Amino acid sequence: MSTVETTAGSLKEWYSSLKRVRLDVIGDFAGSELFMIDGNSLLRHVLGDELIDMNDGFQLLHAVYTVERFLSDLEKRTCSFHVVFFESHQTLSVPETIPLSRVNKYLLTRACLIQHLDRFSEASSNKSVFHFSSPQDAAFTEYLSEFRPYFVLAHDGARVKRAGAIADAEDGLKRHLDAEEQVFLGFIWDIMGRGYTVGLVNEVEFEDSKVFTLIAPPQKLATFRSRLTGLGGLLISAKDQTIPIPDLPEGVTLQSFDEATSSEFGSPAELLNFTALKEILSKYQELAAPFALHVAFLKHLTLAQRNLPPLKFDDQEQQKRVASFFDDLSAVQLQLLNDPTFVEVLRKKTETDATGVEDLVDGRLFSHVLAAWSATPPTTPTEVQADYERLLATLKSVSNADIQGLEGLSYKATLGSVAETQDATLKVLPFSNPVFTSHFAGLKLAVDSGAGKEIERTSFERALYEANWNTKKLSAIDEERKKGAVTHIQEKKQWWQLKGDQIYQANMLRYAQSLAGGDIQPERIIPRKDKDVKKVATKPVPAAKALKLEKEAAKAEKEAAKKEAPGKKGAAGKSDKAGKPEKAEAPKKGAPAGKKGKPEVLSKSDQIIAANAQARSAKTFKKALDTWKLFYSSDVAPSKTDRSKVSVLTEFIRKSSEEIVTVEARLLKCEFLFNIWKSDYCDPSMKSERAKGYEIAVLLFDEARKVISSPSLSKQIKAHLDALFVALGFTPLTLPPRDEPLATNTMTISPPPRIASSTIDTKIGTTLQEFQLRHCGPYMDRNLDSREDARVKFTPDAWQVQVLDALDEDKSIFVVAPTSAGKTFIAYYAMEKVLRANDDDVIVYIAPTKALVNQIAAEIQSRFVKDYKNPGRTVWAIHTGEYQIQNPQKCQILVTVPEILQRMLLSPPLAATWAPKVKRIILDEVHCIGQSEEGAVWEQLLLLSPCPIIALSATVGNPNEFHDWLQLTQNKLIWKKPNETKASKGVEVVMIRHGHRFNHLRTFYYEGEDSKKKKFKGLEPPPANSLGLPNLEDSKFHFVHPATSLCDTVKEIPDDLALEPRDCFLLYQAMIKAQTASYPFPADAQPSAKWFPEIIKKADVLKWEARLKEILQGWLLDHSSPFTEVLNILRDGKLAQVAKFIEENKIPELEETEEELQEELPEVLKDAPPAAPGAEFVPTPSQALTPAMLKTVAVEEVSVEHLATLSKTLGMLNELNKLNALPALLFNYDRTMCEVLFITLTEQLVKGEESYRTNSKEWNRKVAEREIWMKKKEEMDRRAGRLKKVSKKGNDDPEDAKAAREMDARDNESPYASFDPEEPSDAFTFAGKRYCPKDELERDLAVLRRAAIDPIYIEGLRRGVGIHHTGLSRPLRECVERLFRRGFLRVVIATGTLALGINMPCATVVFVTDSVELTPLSYRQASGRAGRRGFDLLGNVIFHGVPLQRSYRLMNSHLPSLMGHFPTSVTLILRLFVLLHGSDNSAHAVSLVNALLSQNKLSLGDVDAKDQVLHQVRFSIEYLRRMNLLSATGEPINFAAMAAHLNFAEPSNFVFNDLLRTGVFHEICSELSSGTNSADPVTVTKDVNRKLMLIMSHLFGRRPFRKSENVERLTKQTGSIVLLHDLPKEVEAIIQKHNEEALKIYTRYAITFAKQTNQNSLDDELPYTRRKAGARTEGAQTPFQSSPPVLARSSFVALSGHTDEFKNLPELFSTCRHSMLLEASGVPYLPVGSEVRLNAYLYDFFMHGDREELIKVNKIGREVVWFYLNDFSKVLATIVSSLRNLIELGPDREMKTIDINNADRGMGDVLEEELEKEASEEVSAVATEIKPAATASSATNRPELRLNRDPDEPVTNRWEEEESGSEDEEAPWDEEEANANRQALLKVLKGFVNLQTEFNTKFRSIFATKADAVRAAKKNKTATKIKKPMLVKR
Repeated sequence: MSTVETTAGSLKEWYSSLKRVRLDVIGDFAGSELFMIDGNSLLRHVLGDELIDMNDGFQLLHAVYTVERFLSDLEKRTCSFHVVFFESHQTLSVPETIPLSRVNKYLLTRACLIQHLDRFSEASSNKSVFHFSSPQDAAFTEYLSEFRPYFVLAHDGARVKRAGAIADAEDGLKRHLDAEEQVFLGFIWDIMGRGYTVGLVNEVEFEDSKVFTLIAPPQKLATFRSRLTGLGGLLISAKDQTIPIPDLPEGVTLQSFDEATSSEFGSPAELLNFTALKEILSKYQELAAPFALHVAFLKHLTLAQRNLPPLKFDDQEQQKRVASFFDDLSAVQLQLLNDPTFVEVLRKKTETDATGVEDLVDGRLFSHVLAAWSATPPTTPTEVQADYERLLATLKSVSNADIQGLEGLSYKATLGSVAETQDATLKVLPFSNPVFTSHFAGLKLAVDSGAGKEIERTSFERALYEANWNTKKLSAIDEERKKGAVTHIQEKKQWWQLKGDQIYQANMLRYAQSLAGGDIQPERIIPRKDKDVKKVATKPVPAAKALKLEKEAAKAEKEAAKKEAPGKKGAAGKSDKAGKPEKAEAPKKGAPAGKKGKPEVLSKSDQIIAANAQARSAKTFKKALDTWKLFYSSDVAPSKTDRSKVSVLTEFIRKSSEEIVTVEARLLKCEFLFNIWKSDYCDPSMKSERAKGYEIAVLLFDEARKVISSPSLSKQIKAHLDALFVALGFTPLTLPPRDEPLATNTMTISPPPRIASSTIDTKIGTTLQEFQLRHCGPYMDRNLDSREDARVKFTPDAWQVQVLDALDEDKSIFVVAPTSAGKTFIAYYAMEKVLRANDDDVIVYIAPTKALVNQIAAEIQSRFVKDYKNPGRTVWAIHTGEYQIQNPQKCQILVTVPEILQRMLLSPPLAATWAPKVKRIILDEVHCIGQSEEGAVWEQLLLLSPCPIIALSATVGNPNEFHDWLQLTQNKLIWKKPNETKASKGVEVVMIRHGHRFNHLRTFYYEGEDSKKKKFKGLEPPPANSLGLPNLEDSKFHFVHPATSLCDTVKEIPDDLALEPRDCFLLYQAMIKAQTASYPFPADAQPSAKWFPEIIKKADVLKWEARLKEILQGWLLDHSSPFTEVLNILRDGKLAQVAKFIEENKIPELEETEEELQEELPEVLKDAPPAAPGAEFVPTPSQALTPAMLKTVAVEEVSVEHLATLSKTLGMLNELNKLNALPALLFNYDRTMCEVLFITLTEQLVKGEESYRTNSKEWNRKVAEREIWMKKKEEMDRRAGRLKKVSKKGNDDPEDAKAAREMDARDNESPYASFDPEEPSDAFTFAGKRYCPKDELERDLAVLRRAAIDPIYIEGLRRGVGIHHTGLSRPLRECVERLFRRGFLRVVIATGTLALGINMPCATVVFVTDSVELTPLSYRQASGRAGRRGFDLLGNVIFHGVPLQRSYRLMNSHLPSLMGHFPTSVTLILRLFVLLHGSDNSAHAVSLVNALLSQNKLSLGDVDAKDQVLHQVRFSIEYLRRMNLLSATGEPINFAAMAAHLNFAEPSNFVFNDLLRTGVFHEICSELSSGTNSADPVTVTKDVNRKLMLIMSHLFGRRPFRKSENVERLTKQTGSIVLLHDLPKEVEAIIQKHNEEALKIYTRYAITFAKQTNQNSLDDELPYTRRKAGARTEGAQTPFQSSPPVLARSSFVALSGHTDEFKNLPELFSTCRHSMLLEASGVPYLPVGSEVRLNAYLYDFFMHGDREELIKVNKIGREVVWFYLNDFSKVLATIVSSLRNLIELGPDREMKTIDINNADRGMGDVLEEELEKEASEEVSAVATEIKPAATASSATNRPELRLNRDPDEPVTNRWEEEESGSEDEEAPWDEEEANANRQALLKVLKGFVNLQTEFNTKFRSIFATKADAVRAAKKNKTATKIKKPMLVKR
């Protein structure tokens, strides 16, 4: 094999190894950041559209439109991009199967498109087009340096058509696709080598407001670099094998262009057309005149007039001649456009002419000209004739040729047939519903009077209504519903279920205690009367009143004391000179004024309260003084060092509540801090260490700041403080304004005298202002216009008061504030208001994740408690779908997820009982509306909200737009405020923005060194009594100034790029240093008294920061400014070096070879043995990795670049530990990487300790001594026991008693008493042991052991290292959360889900390695965990293993704008009808419909489109009518309830309905026997299951392969089919018919909407450039026979001969008029057959039950296997329960008796619940038998899987067992009493139960619980090994 072939194979292998993730480019990845589109890749993808007629029609304008539509679709979704063309790759723009004869047309299209886009290109805008000779062009490198795109969108050369379809039928050409693919992949290699992520343009899909594609970050470069050394040669060879640029036509020699001829032609198109025509005139002389006429017509015809039918010339030679004419003409035009002189002339002409070359030719029009003038020549319109004559004369002039006119043409042709357009006046089926039709009054739709009122039901639908009802049972159900109870009859809970509830409550209590930091003391809520509700905001609570009285009494006492002799002992008040309290008398002068200004006379009760307060004050005062004296003498004085004294004083100040002693302690602390500053940092010998001591001076200043503002400040203390400031070189602080003079009392404990020294300079050396700005930022007063407010227990800032006011006025609020700003109180204040109002109102809290649901519920439990009169009522409840705690319908605070609240709001039984009680909805993390998966549900909730809302977020990129949309959704709300009797329309939405974190973040870049260079010998402890904030800059962490991140293509400083005071000062210094004469630093921005008072506050710095940013913004936009020099000054040496590499587009992190990186791997990864063949473990997404799996999985699934980072991670954590910068959260967005990192760290600690204990003589000595001590202790314990026995008998011997006491004392004092060699040594654990007692830890770990969590995870927890992601079982996650909050875990490795509101504050956040999921949004969410309010003064953010340029980009990127979805799906409309009918048109149901249909702007980001929304809804109703799911009056019928239940699976739910109603499943299941005479029931059942599974795999859980995917490669050497087999022909035909019906309905919808809303006007504007095409009006009379006019189809697409007849719905979506709002998500369409190739992962799993096959062969991600299988299991559970209910209750009753509490669950959810129960309680087995038809829904309705059944037992036999019950059992199961259709439906239910049982059995077998393992062991006693339970999903 040659070198080229080897390199080509390696290149392909490298690309195949890349992990590509399908992401939404906007919401999940780049947001609004600039990215680059490879223009040639774009054209290859877009121009491959088969609708573009590039053959005889040559529709250049259609091609241009298609490209513009793609760019416009990106633009309207807020994408920001550049288009870049490489000339060396121009032939790659030709789609893959184009014959060589047509290549010229595509290359000409490319050239014309570039000219066209260049006209509208602006370098400063996002509509920029760039040209480079090749990717190696130096100018391209400069482009990357200047603009630094976020990622590159390119083609990977993948072929849409497989090898058999590549041959060219016309000329036998075989395209060199392999060579083209190599060039594309070489480009991707080059781009990734420069550090850029790549997205695939050929995989882009537009869904709603989302742009999905496959994203791949730079990966495996080091692994393949040595194997791709010959890549340059390969690419040269491949380039030579791609399509060559065609030569000029034979005989044509293009001379240099004569500029003089350019003036002869009017427009750029004319110039290009006739300059080229002149060169081939001799060959095509007879075609010159028709071509000129065709050009004239182009100018005067509208696009609609150019919509011409296809045409074929009768003579095939003439057909070929016309084609050859355009090929040759294109070749010459292409050469002209490559001529710089001609292009420049063309550019100048475009400046004076509005037209360009985008509408150069129209091949179809040219053919019609030839045909028309070859027959009877028609009359040419006057204006056309004039232009024709001018053009022909000019051509004759420039060519000096005698040109034949139109006479004598003989190109006879035949017109092709044109697809007839549907009747635009659609006749819809009759429909009348009082709620809906009132909104359709403006729609003029013809009704089909000939159609029957109702569509005839199929026999299978009639079966639902042919029931023999068990009237007794139905009556009981109706009675239950009348009582307002849940409509399913509730079974009595089993004891183990009640026990499980108790265990869960106990766990919640522990969880709440971890949030509260100890024992919880919830506030008891007492409801207020209505008249008192308003007083909540103004009237202080009783405690506040008592405090006020105390202050009044104290003030009065002071006034009275002035009249008495000094020194006389009083009861309270300030101290006299002796430090004793003064006496007070009744209030006089200073007392509060009563009416008319008279002193208020206290009542007797108030006087008693005041007297008691005085007594308590005196007692407390004396106790505080005594405590202070005792503390000083016992704790401070004995301390040996000043540092230890400071530490103990800090703890005293933290606990002290009496200011008189606190101020003394602060002064003493200042004195000791000064001593440290002087002795440790001011001595001349310590000059190099002086900078490190500034933190000590900062602590001193911080205490001094608090002392100077203390109300207990005395003259003596002020004098001491002044002396300290003078010694520091500062002017003494000025006293703030005070009501009273300083006290003259003497300090209780005077500070020790300071010894003056003339040799030691203790001055700081800077001004006080500079010192504060540079060093004191974290300690500054954070007060932002704060003021006392009796409504809350803290002092709120101004914006928080605004929130309180809005809530008290019952307004909706939208709050945007950064993490740690103080948003938490908002939700709980709203909850308390609801609880206090009454016992009935409800507030709903929506959380984005289930982990946050649990946390919020625990927080509520720790805050509120309330007594209710009615039994069963609770303060709170949880409902997530998978589980519920307490009754969601009987609580006042429901904590849930969006899907569940949506289900409850749309539930008929709750419409009249529960929904009206909802008074407020809280949507936390509301930016999740932008997510691709759950966002639509969030949006629907906001549209359907029946009450005011609270929307909270820290990360919204377009808050103003989002607020406007929220206001629109609330404008239609009919709402009655609590204190009003009349409802009003509309609720005001108040937007409150706060842009400042409470604590600043400081960012670092970690370089570090790997463990090989420095062997790990144990963690280094922090210095004893370390003071101040950790200084990471003294270690291996490089400080990253926020402004330095602006080095990339940043045109505007992000609003949230915050600068702490130090950052501001450093920036100021850099700007002063870099300023020039042209760019001086403004004098008004100099730090002066104008900006700052003597003691600077955060509010002062914020104003200065804004001014500095304003100046920097101006410099940023001016390339001649000293901006770059400012950045260079701010960078340290290492970062400056890396920045230089970035400017050169070199990434240091990507330059290492595989060998170098392999050397850097941690030893545990090198030493870990690979898995042995046939090993029992299987690394699955349901099970976290184990050490045995570590190496295999790590090497296979994690890049070596990321693994190499792990070798430095332990060293980094050691540094953080040494600097007191723990606890830390380590974020990585790949679950496998998280587990690899966790196990690696744990193993490193374990192996390090093993090595230490093996080699340490000290350790061995200590262990031996402990053993000796233990033996002695045992002997002494025996003796002590004997002594105690003797003592009990009454024989007290004083000597024996003394000996017993001495032994006890020795035990407690011995160093071996607390020494446990089984515990990790302190040097090998991060655990904060003092924060968690050993017995509590062991209790937590015991729970995990019983859950069979792998020991490595428990060992990690013991060593203070945790892991957290959604794939772990909930007990493990919650244990990690609790231990982290307790302070025991000090390192936790997590994915991004932890950043969504989970309360796990930390000092440091570390981003470990790069990932495509690490986006600007996720960066802000995760980094916000650092420095949480109330925990840290400053948060640290560290980039570890993330390229510096990526770090910069994350910091400087703007937040993505929130974009909406298309929420009015057909299923939602159906559910609204179900709600209306099921609730008997309740007020709640009517209000929801009215609110939805009254919206002017339905979706966030849309234009106002109310009319189109109404049309969409009306035609959705038409679809539901024709699918027989809705009656003429709007009553849901037949299988409507099932379709509604399957709402999460749209559009598959409607296709399933179609198959059900047409009897497909009845036919398949008819093979099932209802008796015992079946010949082979097992075989029959399995056959039926396989048939059902094939169909279900086509309908649900669909995972399409890429069109270009080589699936055949995946199926080799495997038993899996991988590519899903085709559906049975009859089934596929039914689905195709369904799709055709949907196409017909929605095509007519588009046509009708266009006609009724005047959409049939000229559709002539290109969507991206907004350039008009064609004539403005129909001025010229066309002589041609046009096709029928188009209304729905774009006029540009119609140029290729297309009408309003569409082949399928995707074609309708992609080619309808661009102004029309048509989204695929709103239309029920399911591609089948040749339209899609589906992954057979579900069917394969059903056949083999092997998840490893799914991962390796089907390429299902390890982290999603559990979720995919569980989703399908949930589908089966929903179908089974819905069928059961329909059969038992009938359609009407089923809709009215939906049990919202019992949501159908997948087997994975059931297993997870069992795991959690097993983790809390030891169980030997679970042997509960459950009926097959029961729904897998809740704890009361267990899944229909008998856990102790024999897996080999035929499912059919078990069915028959349970079916043959007594006659008194449920009637629906008795087939003999029902008709044949009913029996058939029962067999369908039986078939799906069988399918569910078999699927769940296999699901359960690989995700087993502990109970399953026990049962397996009992059944198979001969088994040699029990498979280990796999407990952790992903």
